[in-house]
Amino acid sequence: MYYMHYRVNINTEAKEYITVNDDNIVIFAAHQDDGVIMTGGYAMQAIKKGGKVNVFYMFDGEPGNGRKRNIIRMNESFSAWELIGIEKGNIHFLDYDEYYGLSDAAEVEECIDEVVDIFKENNFDKIFIPLYEGGHYQHDITNYIVSRAYIRSGINGKIYECPEYNAYYSIKNTPEKFLSLLSKLVPLCEYRSSPLFIREGSRLYLVMSDEELMLKREMLQAFKTQDVERLLILYGFKDSYQAYTGYDYSKPPFDYENSLAKVVNNLKTVPVLRSILWTLFDKTKTRHPDPDFMITRIAIDE
Repeated sequence: MYYMHYRVNINTEAKEYITVNDDNIVIFAAHQDDGVIMTGGYAMQAIKKGGKVNVFYMFDGEPGNGRKRNIIRMNESFSAWELIGIEKGNIHFLDYDEYYGLSDAAEVEECIDEVVDIFKENNFDKIFIPLYEGGHYQHDITNYIVSRAYIRSGINGKIYECPEYNAYYSIKNTPEKFLSLLSKLVPLCEYRSSPLFIREGSRLYLVMSDEELMLKREMLQAFKTQDVERLLILYGFKDSYQAYTGYDYSKPPFDYENSLAKVVNNLKTVPVLRSILWTLFDKTKTRHPDPDFMITRIAIDE
């Protein structure tokens, strides 16, 4: 298989770059590989400049076991971050259940309080969270929890969102996805772009050397319980971020009712179309034991 990897083809003058200093940063990731996907590049540059990095994993990595940590996935995260000099003491686990955790308002509030305490005990310059994008429920709830805790704690650090995956398709805003679809019809060729955003916002890109990008890809390879080849294909790119601007969490991150994703989901119920649509689009619903579950199901307080 020949893969074409996408590079943003706009003039560098039109792009805004994030500056890395000797920051005290914190990464809130839903799952063990997410932290590297989101901010592997920024973390390694912050460490080089004398900064400090803490990583908090929201979920235990073990599906449906009632908050019992998966030791193998924990050790994978240790191995990944050790490659850039982050010690085990800076990697933390909140251990909510991988499948069913943080699916009700009471537990969500408990977790917000826990993160508020983390913020009050530290002086973080920058906070990184998953983008609210409708790709994985636990990514979205991590975004909600940390952003609420950030507001309630009153801290002054800056908060950034990091894209991973979503089912938002727009010819205007995500033409790369349509190019990827077309490439799947060409034998032995597949086009992949870096993770894409779903709405207009303040985009920030990280300048990374070839050596730094290779090191990020090496970090991803530490997660051997995952499909490593797929991790590299989907996420072996330079970091990109969006300044957090707030959401109405009672609504999905994009207009699902009028989306291509909804059309595809309806067509997937037709047996003769199901296989080809899965090949072309992969998942077009939020990842959750109940595939129709979204953050909007929770009676949350704004």
